[in-house]
Amino acid sequence: MTPAWLPDWRDSDAYPAPEDLTVNQWRWEFTRRRQDYQDDWEVYAPPSHRQAAEIHSQAGLPVPEGYSTWFGVPFESAEMPDSEGKYGMCQLHDPAKPKIHPGHFSTSRTPSLVTQTEHLSQAQLHEEHLAHYSFDLRKPIKPQIENARKHLEETQIDLVGKPDSRRLHKAKLPLYLRVLDARRSGATFEEIGTVVLEDQPGSWDWGPSEFAARAKQIFDAAESLMFNWPR
Repeated sequence: MTPAWLPDWRDSDAYPAPEDLTVNQWRWEFTRRRQDYQDDWEVYAPPSHRQAAEIHSQAGLPVPEGYSTWFGVPFESAEMPDSEGKYGMCQLHDPAKPKIHPGHFSTSRTPSLVTQTEHLSQAQLHEEHLAHYSFDLRKPIKPQIENARKHLEETQIDLVGKPDSRRLHKAKLPLYLRVLDARRSGATFEEIGTVVLEDQPGSWDWGPSEFAARAKQIFDAAESLMFNWPR
């Protein structure tokens, strides 16, 4: 079944531009399109919502019939065993919602201030995989840099895993989403190619089979990215 929230894949303006979203927001766009993710949401959302409604009720707040809220805020998350291992998320988020807090992805956790040895003054981890370090100019610089390097490598493995050699090309992501949505909507590769690739250089000379082959190639790359997001 095609989700009602999918944009019209024929309309390129219905999709964000490459720089409109952060890396984690793009990751969410691909994750929420996964059929297995949508299925898991349908399984784990109801019990999570019931639990939230019970807590809400125990707090003396009314719970609107058929609509679970968390202290007046629509409840859009759900607990799932090993959601981090399967989706890289600390909990599930409603796939119908286009916006997500970066903290949902476990690789974007924001630990509190970290203090290390005398040669590593302060380190602060932020969203989007950024780490800021402070150095004490009253102390030797070289050992501080070396300790910072070791700490960075250890933290990288802990939060992100081994560095992924694949590069994320943001310029391709809107097209990838359109092709994924087109296939989900039942379009053939030939139809997809003639719509999304009509402005490509040399496309005026392509026949139906060429459009189909190129669309299939894009779909395969998009599907691979959807299930194997680089970290």
